Amino acid sequence: SPKPDQQQQDGELPSMEAITRMMDEAVAQAAEQQVAFTARMDIALAKISAILEPKFALTAADVEALYTLYQGPDYSDSISRFTALSKAISLAQTNTANIEKAAADQSNALQQAVISASNYTKMGLTQTQASQLASVVTAPMKALGAAGSISATAKALNESVTAMSIAAGKGGAISETVIQSLTAAVAKLTTSSEKVVKIVTAAISASQKVWNDVFTQAKTAHTNGTPAADILTQAKNSAASLLNTKVTQELAGKDVTYGELSDLVDDLTSGITSVKALMSEIPTSDAIAAALSAMDYAEKAAQQADETATQAEASVNATTPDAMVAAADLALAAWKLAIQYGEDADTAVDEGVLGQGLDASALAVYAEILLGLTDAEALTDSGNDTQSYDWLDAMEDYLSGQAQQDAANANNTVVSAKASMDGSLEDANAAAANLTAARATLADKLVTKAIAVAKAAAYRTAVDNAQTALADAQTDVATSQNAVAAAQAVYDAAQAAANAAPGDSALAALATLRAQQLANVQAELAFNQQLETLYQSAYDKAGTNATDAEAEAATATTDADTAQTAVDDLLTTYETKLATYLTETQAYSDAQEAAAKATGYLGVGQA
Repeated sequence: SPKPDQQQQDGELPSMEAITRMMDEAVAQAAEQQVAFTARMDIALAKISAILEPKFALTAADVEALYTLYQGPDYSDSISRFTALSKAISLAQTNTANIEKAAADQSNALQQAVISASNYTKMGLTQTQASQLASVVTAPMKALGAAGSISATAKALNESVTAMSIAAGKGGAISETVIQSLTAAVAKLTTSSEKVVKIVTAAISASQKVWNDVFTQAKTAHTNGTPAADILTQAKNSAASLLNTKVTQELAGKDVTYGELSDLVDDLTSGITSVKALMSEIPTSDAIAAALSAMDYAEKAAQQADETATQAEASVNATTPDAMVAAADLALAAWKLAIQYGEDADTAVDEGVLGQGLDASALAVYAEILLGLTDAEALTDSGNDTQSYDWLDAMEDYLSGQAQQDAANANNTVVSAKASMDGSLEDANAAAANLTAARATLADKLVTKAIAVAKAAAYRTAVDNAQTALADAQTDVATSQNAVAAAQAVYDAAQAAANAAPGDSALAALATLRAQQLANVQAELAFNQQLETLYQSAYDKAGTNATDAEAEAATATTDADTAQTAVDDLLTTYETKLATYLTETQAYSDAQEAAAKATGYLGVGQA
């Protein structure tokens, strides 16, 4: 059968039953509308909230990661791993250099004592014979260049460690395996140096006692009328036979024997060889290439130190003068090679060149390492050079006052160079601190920029979302307006019919139904218009927010660019100050080396 609305359109009036049913449906629809409006409003408010307060693409974890990324490098921990190693090497280098110098001084003192006219005449010897005896008496001190060889080895090892610290200070990755192996090698160096110092100290004391005994015996023989040739032979034999016993006596209770000398250096050599083998794992760079070269020289120096120690043992254990002198000569030759390898390592590691580009975060630690290296090398050079001075020339220069003047001038230069170096380091540290602070500021600005840019992007997306929501709301309003217009026409017709037949209850009921239906679509229109108003307001606010956020992003970008420029400028300043510091440090090193030589030369002349 035709529907009530269709029946009305066809001119048929719906039955009261149909009108009543439709009225119930319209009233129910009105109630359902209110529930739907509430749900739709909740959805709209959530959408508007997302438009007005959009979520950024950056989480708190992202921001923390950005801070870490932007704060710039910090290599202080990486380079600090080399501080203790360098200090231990420098200490071993210093101690062995000092004892080597003491041995050289003792050798010169013995040389002077033996060939002193007042002494050799008391022994009934000629000057030529005294010189022959001196070569035997001083042989052990020359042989004990093992201390100097270990010092040279330590010097080369220290150069390698310094180069590795530079690599670490530039961000180079040096494995823990290498550090552990290096630590083990340095421990062996420490043990070797400590025991060698004890051995050489004992040998110095023993050599003096041997000379005292030989001198006494020779004087007695001369007094008894023994021929000079026999006195010389007896004195040389006595010097050779007494030394081993005297050294053993001096080492009593010292927790080391003379026979350990070569074994000690063997351990050191194996330790360095192990480190060298592992260094191939380190990513290559100029600093690492220099470190590997220096480590190669350290290994070669250690091998010569081993030979020096072996021959030193042979010299002390010799029972004949010729064997003692021959072993001493071989030890001295190996010592010279070790010294050369130490110098080669020094040449291989040019701190002034390699240090360029050292990060500001590593400067303070590196300066500590470099100063220790420089001071230790000065002592090493002093010990090495003392053995090469001619004491007669030194004595003449001492008597003329030239040696004193040269030493004073050299030491004054050291003081001046040290002041310049300290001043340049202070400037470099200040520049590093400024750069570090600027990097922190830049990190803040870059993070602020990242947040601002993300915020601007989110707000611009929110504008697009608001525009879409507004367009949908406007479409809904237009649809509702059309529905209201149609319902209004139907209602007007029904009401006119009811007015024309006041007593017709069916027409009156139908007009009431049409009024309810009109009210329903009007409510839908009113609600849609309310949503349109809300979305329009959200769209306007989102536009303002986006404009403000984009302005903030532009400002943040400018601030970040300004901070970046400041960092770039301060980096240039730091690099300039760093270069000056490295130059002044080299000048200080050169001054120390010259002063060590001048002071050592003066000491020989004074002896």
